[in-house]
Amino acid sequence: MDDNQNNNDLDSDNTEFDFLSEDLDDDFGKCPSCKEETLDLEIVDDFTKLALAESNIVIEFDSVCSDCLINYNDQITHIGKMKAEQKQKMEALLNKWNNKIDILKTGRSLMSQKIYPEAQRLFEEYIQILEAVFNNGEEGLKPKMISEEHRKHEATLLCHLFWDLIYIYDNYEPGTAKLQNMCRNLCEFLPFARGKSSIVRKIHKYIKQAKHDKVIKKLFNDTKVYKGSCFIATAVFDDDPNSLELYTLRNFRDQCLRKSYFGRNFVYYYYKYSPFFAAQLKKNVYLKLPVKICLKIASFFLVKLKF
Repeated sequence: MDDNQNNNDLDSDNTEFDFLSEDLDDDFGKCPSCKEETLDLEIVDDFTKLALAESNIVIEFDSVCSDCLINYNDQITHIGKMKAEQKQKMEALLNKWNNKIDILKTGRSLMSQKIYPEAQRLFEEYIQILEAVFNNGEEGLKPKMISEEHRKHEATLLCHLFWDLIYIYDNYEPGTAKLQNMCRNLCEFLPFARGKSSIVRKIHKYIKQAKHDKVIKKLFNDTKVYKGSCFIATAVFDDDPNSLELYTLRNFRDQCLRKSYFGRNFVYYYYKYSPFFAAQLKKNVYLKLPVKICLKIASFFLVKLKF
């Protein structure tokens, strides 16, 4: 009985060995490309495969011998290598672009935890991603690089990011070169952003504790036109802050004036000088009425023009 059992075990072992032998084909221990015997195969990396494909050479193997790998590398053309590098860069950029919101959120989280070096790194990476995507040959990031459709959204995100970087640079970065550059960026993007006044109020509040107070004061002077809401139209229609006239005039400002160079200049000087006139209108009822009539007429025609 025991002898029969032992024989059965041996037969079973032989059967398993036969199966293993069948799995080991004739190419075992050989290079799949040249068929030469070798146990030292080298992996063909993704870049090499891509460069070969761009050089019109097809390789079906994941690993080959060292001689074959050298031979394949010699067949890669200069243009094929350049195209492969460009494709890899675009794939990496696309991956970063898809994760840019996560980068921004992580940076804001680190900022709230006062882990400023890591927050700075992520914020600067976010800016570099936008520069790589939107760059049109100019140095740095400019509002006109971003399409009008996405400009307001991106400008709003960027202005808050710029302000965070201004705080970090003011406190932890030696010198003022980066600080001044970020202040310029904020001034350029702020006219296109939502919630301008809240950012300007942060700047104004921060002046007293700033290490480079002259730079921050200049930033405030360059942006303070967006701080208040005491302007002519608002002063005239103070009895109805949600009036159709105010809505129409603001829509005209955002949809028309701010989209042209001369329009933006008009808005700039309007915000700069209108608070004085708005204060006079609030004091003098007799002046307010004719101005209100004029603005109503202007609003009427703007509505007709579908603003």
